[in-house]
Amino acid sequence: MARLGRRKAASKKRTGKAKRAPQRREPRPPRKVKQKDPLPPKDPPKETTPAPEPAPKPDPVPVSEPEPNACNHKSFPKESTSSNSEKPVFELEIQSYSASLLLRQTVEEYRCSAVVRDIHAEVKRRFVKLYTDYIDPTAPIDDQILHAARLPLHAKEKFLREMMDLLDESFFFGTMTKVYGGRESPLVSLDLHPGSASSPTLGKTAVWDAWHPSPEITIYNKVQWPHSYTTSFVLAGMVETLLHEMVHAYLMLFVCKSDKCERNILNTVGLTGHSHTWKALHAVIVREIRSWDPAVLGGFRADQCIPEKEYCITSCEQEEWAQMEQRDVSAARGLRPSVKPARTRVVRFSQTGRVVVKLGPRAKKRQAWLKSRETRKRRMRRKALEGKWRGGREDEGGEGGEDEGEDEGEEEAEE
Repeated sequence: MARLGRRKAASKKRTGKAKRAPQRREPRPPRKVKQKDPLPPKDPPKETTPAPEPAPKPDPVPVSEPEPNACNHKSFPKESTSSNSEKPVFELEIQSYSASLLLRQTVEEYRCSAVVRDIHAEVKRRFVKLYTDYIDPTAPIDDQILHAARLPLHAKEKFLREMMDLLDESFFFGTMTKVYGGRESPLVSLDLHPGSASSPTLGKTAVWDAWHPSPEITIYNKVQWPHSYTTSFVLAGMVETLLHEMVHAYLMLFVCKSDKCERNILNTVGLTGHSHTWKALHAVIVREIRSWDPAVLGGFRADQCIPEKEYCITSCEQEEWAQMEQRDVSAARGLRPSVKPARTRVVRFSQTGRVVVKLGPRAKKRQAWLKSRETRKRRMRRKALEGKWRGGREDEGGEGGEDEGEDEGEEEAEE
């Protein structure tokens, strides 16, 4: 007991108070359970009347196709991987692309697509050969007129159709002369008119239905130019005019014709068809054709493109005059005014009139891969030629024996 008292005193000194004895908790009273109200008695079942029949649903309204004036731009299609040469490389849809997209993709695919470049290499050889077979660009203009006058009309038409196929396959992916998309005939037709136009016109492109275009290119056999009297049109001029009209037909076919795009027509196609988009695409093609064989095609379209500039200056001046004369009419129609093309466009012109092609980063990568691919092909071709040459030399050495070695030694001594 003494020890227990000392421990309590010591704990009291440490804590300052003595420990309390545990208290007993009183038990909680039981919870009151709430009694539920008694349920009312169930009513007897009532007599049910039959539900009325539902009204018939109206017929579904057919989904209407987009209106012709609605803007419905599409992305450029992927190139065809089939080996069928009767189909175009890109199956473009009619009036489904903006002018800027169509120009950019046409130039980029022409320069960066391996399939198009392979076709282009073959077409270039055939084009130069066909051109030189019919045309002598070094001959005087009077001799060329005389040669064109002596050539039968059916021979001229055959020549122009072959040229049209080559130009379309090389620059327009075969979309104008090949049948695709469930059609029974090509989109563009060619007609060689035996006479001349009432005005000094070399050719024209007509579309009879704006919403379902099928352009018809007309080339005149006789013109009232360059002389005051009617003469036979030279063949070189026919080919140049054919390319001019094919660019018109390409834009007529695939550029969007919606109200929104038509309001910007002064900056794309133009009133006469010779505004920025046509000018850029035509200049790129003319420059490429001139590079195929500068000795033969260096003067291609030289009558319309002055040496310092690479675009058709006569047609572009017609467009400028038309926009100036119809300025009030264009404002009344709500057309956007003509502005200077941005320097970021794919195709632009320098201050001297030279065409400049500026590809995007993705197109540059494709072009670099294409160049490396062409380099590998050249390297493999050179190795194959070297192998054939070495094999031929070994065969000659084995068959000829010592006599050929002596003859070679004598020739070297004489030299």
